[in-house]
Amino acid sequence: MIANKRIPITFTLRDWMNNGKNYKDKDGKVWAARNVELKKETKEGPAGEYEIGDIDEMLDRAKDDVVDYNAEHEALKRMYFLNEGIQDQDVGAIGHLATSAKSLVEPFIGEYQTDRLFGGQTDRVILDKVGEKYNQMGYKVTPEDEEYLERGVGEMVNEGFFGSGRILAEFYGVNKIVKPLSMVTGLTKYMNALNTARWAKNGKTWTGANIAARAKASKLSVLDYAAKHGLKNIGNSMRSKGVATLITGTLEGAKFGAIDAFNTGEVSVKGLATGFGFGVGGRILAPLAPYMPVSYTHLTLPTIYSV
Repeated sequence: MIANKRIPITFTLRDWMNNGKNYKDKDGKVWAARNVELKKETKEGPAGEYEIGDIDEMLDRAKDDVVDYNAEHEALKRMYFLNEGIQDQDVGAIGHLATSAKSLVEPFIGEYQTDRLFGGQTDRVILDKVGEKYNQMGYKVTPEDEEYLERGVGEMVNEGFFGSGRILAEFYGVNKIVKPLSMVTGLTKYMNALNTARWAKNGKTWTGANIAARAKASKLSVLDYAAKHGLKNIGNSMRSKGVATLITGTLEGAKFGAIDAFNTGEVSVKGLATGFGFGVGGRILAPLAPYMPVSYTHLTLPTIYSV
């Protein structure tokens, strides 16, 4: 029972999944079914023992089951009614565009609503399901079939790039807030001071900004000005680098934590730790980038077949 009122039989589980956890009764009143505990008997233990589940969790599981069922149903229909095999599944240009669109939309509204919006799964997903059914039923999968099932570089980039749309949008929004705050609080200026180079001569040091201003006034480049006056670039100190790394890690941790809290509704130490590690790792690896060449000697390019 919800608010001492029974759910009308005409309001089905699919209605909940499609329209949200609300329903209207015959009088037009809207009732919400949120955070309702559901009781069900456990498979283990004596009769009368129950495990408590939440209606939100139940609906999420039901949505996942429906998406998987629809994809399997389409795969079996093609196999048995249309007599199609693995290589009969054509993932053409339209299919790749559909994959791009679904990969972009899905992180925002979820797989179930995306499935409804696009009228089912993409041809790529159905191809994967057909291959899965071949393995489950013990059908012979030829080397050509295995090659056809493999995702090419283009497909992986396509799904990965467009699938990152939400996280990129979230970071864009967070950065739009963090950047002006950093400028107002003076953090940006402080970080620039920590990261800037330092020049030295006869035991005396100058900041990079100071030397740059002097070079500009003398109508010389920084390097020419330094050479003319015998200045040596000593970089920034280890202490400055350490402080800048810790601040960067803390900022990234706050960003990840805020995004995680926005998506889950609760602050998670995992999000903070992930962001902190991401920020610190980026600072540590950045100076090593020039010394990490990428070799393309053994890169295998995807084969392009003519139709």
